[in-house]
Amino acid sequence: MRIILPEKVSIEIYEANRWKSNLENRNELKRYSKIHPTLCEHRLIRLTVLYPDTKLELLVLVALGSAAIKKATCTLCNKQSFDIVKHLILECHVLLTKRNVLFYKIVDELPIQKSVDIFNLDDHDLLEVLLGAVNNTVYDLDPIVWSRMIALTGRWNGLPPPPHSIRPIHGSVHIVANRRFVEYILFNKVASDLFNWTKNAQHASEIFFNTLNYNPHLNISGSYKGVPETDCKSNPFLTRFKNWGPQSSLFNWPCHGTVVRDICIFGVGDLPLLSKRPEMFANKFFLNYQPYTLKCLDQLMFNRTRDEYFNGFQLDIAKYRSLDFIKNAI
Repeated sequence: MRIILPEKVSIEIYEANRWKSNLENRNELKRYSKIHPTLCEHRLIRLTVLYPDTKLELLVLVALGSAAIKKATCTLCNKQSFDIVKHLILECHVLLTKRNVLFYKIVDELPIQKSVDIFNLDDHDLLEVLLGAVNNTVYDLDPIVWSRMIALTGRWNGLPPPPHSIRPIHGSVHIVANRRFVEYILFNKVASDLFNWTKNAQHASEIFFNTLNYNPHLNISGSYKGVPETDCKSNPFLTRFKNWGPQSSLFNWPCHGTVVRDICIFGVGDLPLLSKRPEMFANKFFLNYQPYTLKCLDQLMFNRTRDEYFNGFQLDIAKYRSLDFIKNAI
């Protein structure tokens, strides 16, 4: 049986195959053929919509990834290289400090084993990953983690090392802190110095609070002595419940409301799930979208508070006490 494809589909397949073949047959463009292997919109261009503040850095990555592999002289160290892009990102000694900051940043963003796998790649494969390629090492990364890893390449760029031997950590802007943690932020000189250091960084609020929480040598009350890594079972993120949907392998539940910018806006159908979540807050709700969602949750909170007062409801805190970031808090 012979299948006849529509003319438009046949043309698209032909053009895609020809485009890929042309790239693979030109040695100077082989790296680009691995970074962007399909004839479609570049994935880093799509990321500029999610991370508009890093648009310039993402476009620079697109330019570097598509640059031809050729011999040139580095204008920073005056050395000749047969692959100037590889030299600038992985070899030039003038950029050593910035390179180390970038690598620390990537390690902080990734699960431990995945960061080990990436930095055990040979230089060519590592360079492709840094420029946006999705190879066998990173294909199973959570899409959100991968996109944040790529988007973060422009952050801290050009900043001096952080003060007081602090290791910068990037994370969620939403935090829960005890009173002494807040007092440290307000009145301690170390916190003030770190705050001033982050002023020139993009998304400083996502850096400042998490950095204080994950540097145990600062001895801040409530901060964590363990590894800054989220795990749904042993080290879950309990501040805020957010349903990212199919784009996330970790935060993916059926959405019974509506989806706006890849985030579930909770509706009445989500109430059974919301009533059982262990987090302290939930995101997102729209006041003008299925308003009984919030009204029902408000009534649930009222009922639980009333029942607890009259000994009719008791919160099970055993599962919270067993968490690593509770047992290993300062």
